[in-house]
This record gives sequence, C-alpha cells and structure tokens, in this order.
Amino acid sequence: MQGWKKVKKLYLLAVFAFVFFIATANSDEKTPLKSMSRVNSIEMAKKNPIVSNRPAINFFEGAVLGNGGLGAIVTTRPDAVVIYFGHNDVWDIRLAENNKEKIGTFQEIFEKVKVIPDTLDSLSDVEWYSNYLKTMRENYAKPYPRPFPCGSVVLWFDRRKAELLGHRLNVDSGVCEINFLIGDKRSKLEVFVDMSEDRLWARMLDDSGRPTEAPFTYITLLPDPETPPELPECSTVVKHELGTLSFRQIMPFEEITEDNPYREHPRDRAFCLTAKLGSAFRDVELKQAGKYTGLGIIPGEKSDVALKGILDRTSDFYICVELDNGPASSVRLNSGEIPIPSDFTYNDAVETGKKAWEKFWSKTSFALNA
Repeated sequence: MQGWKKVKKLYLLAVFAFVFFIATANSDEKTPLKSMSRVNSIEMAKKNPIVSNRPAINFFEGAVLGNGGLGAIVTTRPDAVVIYFGHNDVWDIRLAENNKEKIGTFQEIFEKVKVIPDTLDSLSDVEWYSNYLKTMRENYAKPYPRPFPCGSVVLWFDRRKAELLGHRLNVDSGVCEINFLIGDKRSKLEVFVDMSEDRLWARMLDDSGRPTEAPFTYITLLPDPETPPELPECSTVVKHELGTLSFRQIMPFEEITEDNPYREHPRDRAFCLTAKLGSAFRDVELKQAGKYTGLGIIPGEKSDVALKGILDRTSDFYICVELDNGPASSVRLNSGEIPIPSDFTYNDAVETGKKAWEKFWSKTSFALNA
C-alpha cells in the first residue's frame, strides 16, 4: 500500500511538471529555446523531392498536396493537367438507421448467446444468430457515410504544340512543378496549396522563372462523375468576364429513399468549388454537329454539368481554386469573391506557405549517427 502511494505521488508530480512546462512554453514572455541539433531539416528536405519523369495519369501516381484540411491530387496526362480536390470535412453524411427495434441490448443478446450449445461447430449454424448478424450488417452495407470527392479542375493543352515531361514535388515547400516542353523551350506550371486558406494556387513560369502565358487552351470544372444520382443536382455559375467557374453541392443529412425523397433539413451540409483565373475567358460549346470535339477522355467530360471555357493565351497564367464547405445555409455559390490571381496575391500566399513549411520542418526531422 505504501508503495502504491509513492507511485501515485510521483505520478502527480510528473503531471504537475508537464502542465507547468506547457504553460511556460506557451507564455508570451518565454525565452526562445536554442536547438542543439546540427540537422538543417529544410536542406535535407530539398534533397529529397518526389520526381516523375513521365506523365502521372493514375490518381495514385499523382502529386499529393494539402494543408491538413484541403487535399489535392495533381495528375498529369499527355493532353491535360487534372487536379482532384477533397476535404477532411466534406462527407456524405447520410446514415442508415434501419432495424432499430431489432438491435436489442447487450444483456438481451448475451442471455441468448449463453444458451447456445457449446457442441456446435459454428455459431452460423444457429438460425437466429445468423439472421441477427445479417440484419445488423445491413446498415453498414450502405455506401455512406464516407468522404466525398469534391470535383476536379482540368487544364487542357494541344499536345501538338506542348509536351508534358513530368512533375517534381518539392517536399520542403509543398510546391509541385509540372514540366513542359513548348517548341524548343522549357517551362513549368507551379502548383501549391495555401497553408492558411482552403485554396490552391498555380502559375506558369518560363525557363528563367518569370511568369508567362500557358499552353492551356481550355479549362473544365467537373463535379465528381460518380456523384450518387439521388443527391440534389449541383448548382453552377459561370462568370466569363471574371474568369470564374463554380459549382455547389448539397450533402443531405437524411437518408434518401423512394419513400423518403430529398427534403431540405437544417443539418444539411454543402460544399462549393470555385476556379478563378487571372483573366477573363470565353464560353465554348464543345458539341458541334452532334459530336464532341476532341478534348480528351476523362470520365464524365461529356456531362452537361461540366463547366468549360476557352482560355486567354496572351497574358500570364494564374489560377486560384477555392473549396468552401459547411452548413448548407452558409455555403453559397462563389461568384468572384476569392482573390484575383495575380503576381501580388500569388506571392503573398507563397510567403505564408514558406513560413508554415519552415515551422513544420523545424520540428519534423532527425538524423542517425553512423
């Protein structure tokens, strides 16, 4: 007993010391701690980029970007750059709750299990038990709740005039560089996710690192082609003069069935994906004479919901893509409220991200002594 009291006292002292440490560590008047490490984590990270020397067509081959909330997968094709979006907070939140009256309590089920003979080879031989398992699995067989894909942005280019060589993901800065050969000159599309906002930024740079026009001819904003058909159809807006494409998808709170069609609910959620270019674009009708003009083969590109535009190829290329999410009552279609992509707004996001990555790597590296 005395030994236990001693252990308890030491435990309480340890807890007090930990709390005191946290309190003093977060004090505004604390003295900065000097690292004893000789490891330059940023330099180590710079030496280990993730490189693909060919197009990364498959979703699982793409470069992974994110800020802990917003996530983006950057895939590259011989004719397009496709960026898929998702978010930790965007889910198909429907929940099946059938057979509530058949669940019973733990005590009720335990009592029934106790009387099962121990001579049986398998519990599945017991009819009531086998039926109970099937009934309880019914709700889990539904495809929801689950994370919900938030759509994609597709930047198309003429492969006769530009060749996509591959990409390089710089893990020290979270910047993905997509390399192109345009004529006899190299250029790159620089892509990163904002570390303070749920936004993705991109710009085109020439072989000297200066902003330049892009080889892209068209842009498509595409809701997920596998969106369940019973969900409310997404709403869209296109502002050619503002260079904006946007769609909004409602995520119903209640399960939707033939007997229970969708009705608005106070706990419905929604998300809105908006792409904003640094310059205006023109509308385009891809269907001509009953045929779709050749803009590639990604699933769902012929969808009537897909938003499209012809890009201005005479000005420097900038784009910002924002993903907004929350209660459906507070998420509206974005018609141009996000920052206009420019050299100023882009570099401002770069500086914010640089500080965040430096802070991350200052706490995330180690070296092994030989």
